[in-house]
Amino acid sequence: MTDIEIAVGLLITRITGQTQPGADRVDAYANQTFELVLRAVHELVIAKLGGDPALERMHIEISGSGEVRPRTQARLVMALEDAVEDDPEFARNLERAVSDARTLNQPRVETHGSVINQITGTVNGRVIQARDIHGSVTFHDGTKGN
Repeated sequence: MTDIEIAVGLLITRITGQTQPGADRVDAYANQTFELVLRAVHELVIAKLGGDPALERMHIEISGSGEVRPRTQARLVMALEDAVEDDPEFARNLERAVSDARTLNQPRVETHGSVINQITGTVNGRVIQARDIHGSVTFHDGTKGN
């Protein structure tokens, strides 16, 4: 999916209000941040394409069925492609906004180094492969007292 197609999807999401509030503070914060990204994309596109027939058609479809037809989405993509080709500053701003959306959509993973666990050959006994263990490890073989 191209950045332009993502931008159209973000625009539609913003207008239809398809985002859902989070259940806890982290989700609520992420949703507020995502809403700011959606608003940025929306404002960029509306400022650039205001009055464009594809944009007007999108609004009509959303107010009617609540959905945007694939053909209308394709027209929006083409209108944005033209705008990006004609206006390098707009292209940079849109690319930045879409990049922000992609970043927010990535899972957050903390890394502190790496570990490689590898066993070769036959193993007779218990094995644990892990990176960080906080606390004790207990093996139970099913007999009482072990």
